[in-house]
Amino acid sequence: DTINYVFTVSNTGNIDLTGISVTDALVTVTPATTIDLVVGASDNSTYTASYVITAADITAGTFANTAVVSAINPLDPLGPP
Repeated sequence: DTINYVFTVSNTGNIDLTGISVTDALVTVTPATTIDLVVGASDNSTYTASYVITAADITAGTFANTAVVSAINPLDPLGPP
């Protein structure tokens, strides 16, 4: 079986965001590009991924996964997100 992910990214802050990306340690998130979101905007059509369930997942009886969203720091565009 396969778990198909569609990631929803929302800007709930008070400043427009640029260089937004989604990463995940267990899957390859596609596309490997960035997006920008104005305040209040959401996107659920850009980032996707798939995970094939393994025998170890079935034996464990559970599977957990976490994705990370990052953006360029608008107050320090040359520094870390």
